[in-house]
Amino acid sequence: MEAKGDRSMGALLKRHQAALVLWALLLSSFLLVVALYAAFSGPFILKVHELSQIDRAERGSANGAIMDYEDYLRIDPNSIRIRGLLVSACIEIRRFAEADEHAKEGLRLAPEDRRPVAMLIVTRIHLARGEIDAAANMVESVLETLPDSGEAHYDLAQIHLARGEFDEAERVSAQVRALGPKESSREYADEWSARLEKMETYETEIAGGVESAQRLYELGTEFEKAGRLGEARDLYIKSGQGEKPPAAAFFWTAVQLEAAGRLGEAAKEYKRASRSAASHPSAKYALNRLEAKP
Repeated sequence: MEAKGDRSMGALLKRHQAALVLWALLLSSFLLVVALYAAFSGPFILKVHELSQIDRAERGSANGAIMDYEDYLRIDPNSIRIRGLLVSACIEIRRFAEADEHAKEGLRLAPEDRRPVAMLIVTRIHLARGEIDAAANMVESVLETLPDSGEAHYDLAQIHLARGEFDEAERVSAQVRALGPKESSREYADEWSARLEKMETYETEIAGGVESAQRLYELGTEFEKAGRLGEARDLYIKSGQGEKPPAAAFFWTAVQLEAAGRLGEAAKEYKRASRSAASHPSAKYALNRLEAKP
């Protein structure tokens, strides 16, 4: 009887040992996956972003992309790049409270050398809300550390536009174009390279004729991000000829009118941009600035 008990105990111990070995193997496999994931995070992030855009197109909104980015952050909460994409997607559908929460968490988690990049995510929320002065303070701080950041210069160009400083906006936008491949913050380097590669395709598309107001608006956004402000302005204004003009069409018409000194007409267009269904974030600031002029 005693021998039988010893054999049962031995079998039980062996099962426990096997279970421990299995758990150890699973843990080792998980750590290996994490290590490989970290090593190839740049291309993987771009793939997640690409799949999210497909998801976004199929669902007709940014909600699918938001879920994809949140899933990614559960695995790697320190990914500033994905956090930035998540914040942008939240802003797109005006979920500002969530955007704030994610941006603050990114700022809290960011190591010191990545903090300026996390600050750019916060800047994006300020710009989306039309908080131009707060955005300017943030961008100035970022540029002290990352003077070659194309993303920061893009934000700075938006600030100059809202302030009516059109020549400065053009100058800074040209810097965005020059800095593209030299982007100093690694989170954006791949995106800049990919954008530059696509510009030739966009140019061919425009040369063939684009009628859709929505597509003209999308192309305007791409040209603006690439630092080609003059071409972006023309595309935005042309998008206003459709049945449902985007707010960007009104805003850029106002920019053009203000630059020509036609302030009364510009104020009307800024007002239209601020009151349209998806208002332009800088329009209200620009309108208040214009109305405050003596």
